[in-house]
Amino acid sequence: MSKVQLEAHTQSETVNQQVDFNLEQSWINRVHIAADSLQTERRKNDSAEFERKFNDAIFTGDRSVADDLIRHVDNRSVFVWNEPILIDFDDNQQINPKKLLAFSVPITTLLKVWREVQNLEYQIDWIFKRIEAPKGKAAETYNQPICIAVRSQIDLVNSWQILVNPRYVYYDEEIGLLIGVNIEGNNFISPNKPPKQAVNEYQYQMDTYVGHLGCMWKCWRESFSTIGLKNGTWVKTEYGSVRHELLHTGGRFIQQKILTQLTITQAEELFEYLVLLAIFTHDLGKLQVKWQAVMRGWQAIAHSSFKGKPPKSHLLAHTDYNPEDNQQKHALKTYEAKHKRPNHAVESAFLAQYILQQSLFPLLQNEFNADNQQIFGIIYTVILAAGRHHSAWAKGWEAKEIRKIGDIQLDSEAQKWLESWKLKDNYGSLVTALCQTFAENNHTQPISEIVAELFFQQTGVKLPEIAAAVKIYLPTHSL
Repeated sequence: MSKVQLEAHTQSETVNQQVDFNLEQSWINRVHIAADSLQTERRKNDSAEFERKFNDAIFTGDRSVADDLIRHVDNRSVFVWNEPILIDFDDNQQINPKKLLAFSVPITTLLKVWREVQNLEYQIDWIFKRIEAPKGKAAETYNQPICIAVRSQIDLVNSWQILVNPRYVYYDEEIGLLIGVNIEGNNFISPNKPPKQAVNEYQYQMDTYVGHLGCMWKCWRESFSTIGLKNGTWVKTEYGSVRHELLHTGGRFIQQKILTQLTITQAEELFEYLVLLAIFTHDLGKLQVKWQAVMRGWQAIAHSSFKGKPPKSHLLAHTDYNPEDNQQKHALKTYEAKHKRPNHAVESAFLAQYILQQSLFPLLQNEFNADNQQIFGIIYTVILAAGRHHSAWAKGWEAKEIRKIGDIQLDSEAQKWLESWKLKDNYGSLVTALCQTFAENNHTQPISEIVAELFFQQTGVKLPEIAAAVKIYLPTHSL
């Protein structure tokens, strides 16, 4: 079919014209129209099965059906690290793959190399390791991805990011990448170390709980730029606001799929309100007594030994931590061995249910005329955002499952905050006032006073005096 299109072009009147994007796109569309039409027809016929698998994957966390919902890509991202000694004997060595030059290699090529290794009459150290994000409790820690040995063909097929032993890699710009047991490595080296002005994405700075919420809302509302690694090279990237990218799409989804009676403006307003709720609820689990105690303990060490900020009695969202400082990395590992940090994402989802029931349910029912099924779907979406903001497969926030964890006890500062500001009645206005304040710059009066004024304008309720309420601290860093 591609040949037919090219032959038709050579015999057309436009043969001498430049092949621009639009012409090339029209060729591609003609070549793929038959397959696309067939695929569309299959989706129509399989819509019920797709719906079942979608619900199983998203709402019950069944990973076995996920592959059926994702377009099949038969390539893997392959990385080369020029310091293999560090990972020869450690199956849990942490690694930052964004520092390494990535190659996209067909899985068939990697399987061929794997079979060559298995057919050797002698044993080599290792050829492949899979790079995986920390799982379980480690997913909510400061751990970077880890290297785990590939021990079977199934391991290899199910790995999307793969580290290859540089002893068996040869790379040349003209020839490309060669991998094999008979290949003599040419000491292919990773890109230069990052410039000092670029911050490791796994590096954290201490910020307060309220400050973190303000940063999240600011990222939603405002554009920003950052320096990040792309294929091993540091590049500056300019981002528009997330709001600009997603608001209209989110509003259209609500209007077309859920509440079809809404205007697009109403749907967009509801979508933005749901984003605000997701921001507000996603870290509620960090308000637990034990979570705060463990994090303040580490922050005290970071302050005394690594020039971090003093934790005082702040409600924390993050602590100071630099994974590239080996001494600090060892200190954190030693500390966490004695002081286990409880999870917070699932607990956040559990706590969010009560807040959403008290506030979002009546709003959807009274202002948007939503029925119970629609309300449940929308509320559960916000709960999923909170419970799965570290892992897409997290679950366990139902009451019967939370009981296995035990009581969720909130820090005393969090309790004073929630009680003194009557959060259950006016929490939406409170969070709006907080986020609006943090999103603005050049304040001419104390932050707490601005929040109190905005809150009073929206509710007619005065906040308690500063001495009786939780203090508000400015964010210490952007996300």
